[in-house]
Amino acid sequence: YIEPRGDTLVALGHDDTSGETTLAVSMFDVSNIDNPKMLSRVNFGEGWGWVPTEKNDIHKAFKVLDDINLVIVPFSSWSYKNYDYISGIQLIDYFNDENNKGLVKRGLVEHSGWVQRGIPYTGEKLLTVSNEAVQVVDIANRDKPVVNAALELARNSVDFLPVDATYGLELSTTTLYYWDNNPITKVNLVPLSNPNTSKPFQSLSLNGYFTKLYKVGTNFAAVGYLWDSNNNNYKVLIKSFSIKNSLLKIIDEVEFVGNYNWYYYGCPMYDYAGPIGRGGYYYGGCYGGGSSVAEQLADQTLVFSNLKYDYTYEGNEYHYKYTVVMKQVRVKEDGSIVEGKEFSFGLPEDSYTGGLVYQNMKAYITYFVPLKVENDDFYYVKGYVRVADLSEFDNIVFSNPVNIPGTVIGASISGKYIYTLDYQYLKVSKDEYRMVGYLNTLYLTDKKAYLQDRMEIIPISSDRTYSYISSYTVQDEKFYYTIFTSSCNSDYSKCTYTNNLNTISLLDPEDITLKSSIALKNYSTGTMKIVSNRLFITSYDYVSGLLVYKLTDPFFPVFEAFYRTDGWTSADNVTTSDNNAFVTAGPYGIQVINLR
Repeated sequence: YIEPRGDTLVALGHDDTSGETTLAVSMFDVSNIDNPKMLSRVNFGEGWGWVPTEKNDIHKAFKVLDDINLVIVPFSSWSYKNYDYISGIQLIDYFNDENNKGLVKRGLVEHSGWVQRGIPYTGEKLLTVSNEAVQVVDIANRDKPVVNAALELARNSVDFLPVDATYGLELSTTTLYYWDNNPITKVNLVPLSNPNTSKPFQSLSLNGYFTKLYKVGTNFAAVGYLWDSNNNNYKVLIKSFSIKNSLLKIIDEVEFVGNYNWYYYGCPMYDYAGPIGRGGYYYGGCYGGGSSVAEQLADQTLVFSNLKYDYTYEGNEYHYKYTVVMKQVRVKEDGSIVEGKEFSFGLPEDSYTGGLVYQNMKAYITYFVPLKVENDDFYYVKGYVRVADLSEFDNIVFSNPVNIPGTVIGASISGKYIYTLDYQYLKVSKDEYRMVGYLNTLYLTDKKAYLQDRMEIIPISSDRTYSYISSYTVQDEKFYYTIFTSSCNSDYSKCTYTNNLNTISLLDPEDITLKSSIALKNYSTGTMKIVSNRLFITSYDYVSGLLVYKLTDPFFPVFEAFYRTDGWTSADNVTTSDNNAFVTAGPYGIQVINLR
């Protein structure tokens, strides 16, 4: 972008002459149009940077203020040195008279959120605006600008927990991306009747990116993580606190090293696996959560899971070795935190995980072992499950591996039976494969799993018709899932789409039964969650929102309403209290839904 000033141009761009690309403001003398000369250049930010605006209104962000000899540039950039985002407003002195032409780099006005504008108020005052706050900044000393006041515009809500009929707890953090090296998370105690209030009863600042709240006995816990750039790994953070007389009080905290995280390793979107024996292509699913998500086993106990890996390079091939690690943490009645030991088991070389499900004080861990089949270029694997018994604190016991078809998605209330989803690409001719999906019930013993029943729930695909499960949940021996189907004519000039909510009974493991199928008007659906006898389904057809079904008869969900939400959200984030549902929507705050 260029701002002309007579025979002088003030320009914004990037500079890579030092070998590292940074933002730069340059000043050019164009009095001789055939021989323009650069008079001065100021580089700022670290690494690649950008200005938060579109090309047609960049003049609103990049300002050259002749009357006070100042250039202000709101920007964001990524620091490769500190592995951190920088977001703020760069101050640059600007001189454009006959005796003095040039630029001088001055101070940086730091800002929460993604900074958008710097607005001159007086010669020594500047208003700065981001998606999170407005600041009044004193720039009398341009090398050391001082924030005089700040007004919060929006909190980036990441989790919400109703406490009682009066209070709610909210986690809010910066909208800068999660790998920010120095994130601050706030725990806000808010009125349940107005959770988006600009004046919480109290806020506590926590160093780290905290993502989940838990009620543990009479106290509460926040779980998060922090990137440790010195040791090049993540630290898991846990803080316990109490609420008394509208006041929050930190009681205890622990941290431990490890990427306690099921998403980032061993859970690709498309995995290979086979049916019983050998066979097809497995369309995998991810279970677990981000690096700070724990499963609450009992009232006061949390369990964390982790995948560690190592690799070797031999014969122009990489070979990977994964280790599953689990540990428990207990918050005692007085709020003190007890950290358990790590328990682990290794997977065979080049094996990979396919899922993690918690139920009945157990964790069901699915993984797949590649099979080598001579004279066959197709990829085969065998699926296995190992069960972690979590019933005794600090004494996790892993079962022997048992061969299963597909990935474990749940278990019966008694724990005798497991349910698996088995997606495959079947070979229908020499060069043609078709996808199909099965739901299985199996009787699980220490050494074997015995197939009880098997239902095709995703019909085999054709050249122009395919189906896939977009969301599902298992609860109390019932399987709810949405299945999307696309069907097109021979030249794809016309396609039809359907999306159905299906309910399957697993009460009799020897007789899987489809109980109901409901056509959805919303074709695009995501996660689902059952809370307070209601089924919430994420929808993102053109607008974001939640489909809500009553489960008065759990085998026959009844549509209640579609609730549109501001911003994108997820059914995973829904909590309820009395007749209200609460769902976090990031910078749009907490959406409150009145349930009929």
